[in-house]
Amino acid sequence: MDPHGPLVVMKTVGSLRALAEVVTTPGLSHVFGCTPVGPLAWGQGLFGTAVATLLSAVAPELLVRFSEIAQRWLEDWSLVSRVEHDALTVRGNNPRS
Repeated sequence: MDPHGPLVVMKTVGSLRALAEVVTTPGLSHVFGCTPVGPLAWGQGLFGTAVATLLSAVAPELLVRFSEIAQRWLEDWSLVSRVEHDALTVRGNNPRS
């Protein structure tokens, strides 16, 4: 089943609408054990959902970039450590003795 297909989108929208009806209807929301949600809470919830959706779209690329940067940093640090170690060894200050 295509995750972006029309049937999946219709079911998602239908589920969101049903949830909205349950949560915003005072008597019905108490049956399910929740407090009716006002416009501010809906705005916060939708904003959080939008941010999470955006992050899930860009996260794979960001993780690849960050891992490349970290790998270069570790390689540079390892190279500096080897050069410092070699310099101390040449001067006769062997750090292992």
